Amino acid sequence: MTVDCTERPLVQDVNDWLALRPDAPLDRWGVYARLRNEAPMFQMGDIYFLSRHADCSAVLRDHRNFASGFDPEGERVQAVMRGLDPERRAKYQEVLEHQLRWLTSSNGEKHVALRTLATRVFSMRAIEDMRARVQREVDERLEELASRDSVEIISEFAYQLPLTIISEMLDIPEDVRESIHTSWQSMVKLIGNPPEQVPLVIDEVHAGMRELESRLKHTFDLRRGQQTTDLLKRMLEAQEDQGGALSEKDVMGIVAQMVIAGHQTTQDTIGNALLELFTHREQWDAIRADPELIPNAVEEILRYRTPGQMVSRNAQADMQVGEHFIPAGSRVTCLLGSANRDAEVFPEPDRFDITRANARQHLAFSSGVHFCLGASLSRMEVSIFLKSFSQRFPDAHLETRNPEWLANSFLLGLEELRVRLR
Repeated sequence: MTVDCTERPLVQDVNDWLALRPDAPLDRWGVYARLRNEAPMFQMGDIYFLSRHADCSAVLRDHRNFASGFDPEGERVQAVMRGLDPERRAKYQEVLEHQLRWLTSSNGEKHVALRTLATRVFSMRAIEDMRARVQREVDERLEELASRDSVEIISEFAYQLPLTIISEMLDIPEDVRESIHTSWQSMVKLIGNPPEQVPLVIDEVHAGMRELESRLKHTFDLRRGQQTTDLLKRMLEAQEDQGGALSEKDVMGIVAQMVIAGHQTTQDTIGNALLELFTHREQWDAIRADPELIPNAVEEILRYRTPGQMVSRNAQADMQVGEHFIPAGSRVTCLLGSANRDAEVFPEPDRFDITRANARQHLAFSSGVHFCLGASLSRMEVSIFLKSFSQRFPDAHLETRNPEWLANSFLLGLEELRVRLR
């Protein structure tokens, strides 16, 4: 049931949504709609939330004036630091340093160099070369399900497919992949959760980060100087070729993000896809009858249930974005999930429609120089899955009646989704 929150102060709705309070309205889309209509630039402290498509797009495309990453010396980070005891403060600092080594936290020449390196491997041709491998993996995993009546699709399929593919591209040994996934499940508790939860989760987050880095270092030690995949080889060579400009931990941070982003987005999109297609049964029947509809269906799923709900930038100067003035030093958070429901771009935005003509105008993969490197791979994985699954299990339907969403303001995915296969 959608809670009618129109009589509540907007700031209360936003606070409840960000704090993930159990008694808050569950309809984040209602909060987004209020923001777009009442306060398309909404300020909380030094954070400016943008909720309209045009404003978000303008910020994401202007990488010179809106830098990616975060400021570890900024007031928000320092406020969290002040609330931690010395031991947990040191752990939090280590986690922040790890996140600052992600590709999405780099800017300027370093970002250009790293992205150029990665783009060679994530080119359209390279991704297309993976098509047969993805198809084989999907077929093998669906064959394992053939004798069963039902499946919990998130834990038994949705994360395993993309994790296997990106791990093979990075030559990560099979026996450590599950550990990497588990480590990320611990780390994600720091992302998209309110600052007051940091003291409660930092020990687990830090342990997950250390385990992740340990597994990746072990992989590097095994593969360095040996025969390995083109992607990992280029990453390791980049560290050596640049004469120390890139440390091993720099490469580790980039690879960690590739693995993390390489399976979380696809995992969530697979779950979101089945939920919407089974809920809108006529559209499930449509893709079964005409698989040519699937690529656009994937775009509509990304628009309608955007897996990464927001991205943030740092204003490098006083800036005018549309009608809004944003002062230098401000944190600008683009609400992608809201932008993708903007009626100015998407007529009847709250209607799920796999034939929507401009579905691909969504910002689910961001925009500009930080556009998601793995977007083509994710699209291909979801498309192949939907085609194969719908043909093999045409009568599949939801067994879960009230699916539980991740308790996270950043990620939009399902905790679990049980599907009856026949």
